Amino acid sequence: MNTTGYKEDIRKRMTEDGGCPLCELVRDREFETLAHLQYVVTGDEGIRGAIASEGGFCDFHFRQFRKIANSETNALLLIALVDEYCRRHGTLTVKCRVCAELESCESELLEEMCNLLIEESFRGPYIQSSGLCIQHLHSVQDCPITPDMKLWLNETQIQQLRRNIPALTAMSTRSYFDTTYSQRRAISRVAEKFAGRKALGL
Repeated sequence: MNTTGYKEDIRKRMTEDGGCPLCELVRDREFETLAHLQYVVTGDEGIRGAIASEGGFCDFHFRQFRKIANSETNALLLIALVDEYCRRHGTLTVKCRVCAELESCESELLEEMCNLLIEESFRGPYIQSSGLCIQHLHSVQDCPITPDMKLWLNETQIQQLRRNIPALTAMSTRSYFDTTYSQRRAISRVAEKFAGRKALGL
């Protein structure tokens, strides 16, 4: 994923039949970060020691790390973590570097999203997209944008949600096998709209 040109990344994700483009880009960064960490933890004792000195990862990212790392990598990290905990006589505090990376990424994405919304040419495609999840919508509304823009975002959010009602109604009255992919996709789209990024974990 491009770490500098988020505007184009957001535009591209918005045109796909997915959920919130910011959630999806943060999820990509999360996977890339975990994949890189599992690689360097195996071969770099210094990185293992640094992560151990940070208390490892938060609960969520420890579980995600365990899923993608092999048993050797998990064992090496846990040995380093146990050693660090014992050396500090149990005073280790978790400072998850994955969470820190994602917070930085998310801040940059929100800033770019606010900049995009100022562009008139962006608004039409945004209306036609799935839009933002509710959490990211609130974050964008906390940016320095005009009251008219906040109102427009709320009205657009309602419009984007209501567009899914026919597909959801079809899903509620028919067998799963008698519905189209697009109708079934509406369930994920609306759930992600309310739940945000955590619904998209590995």
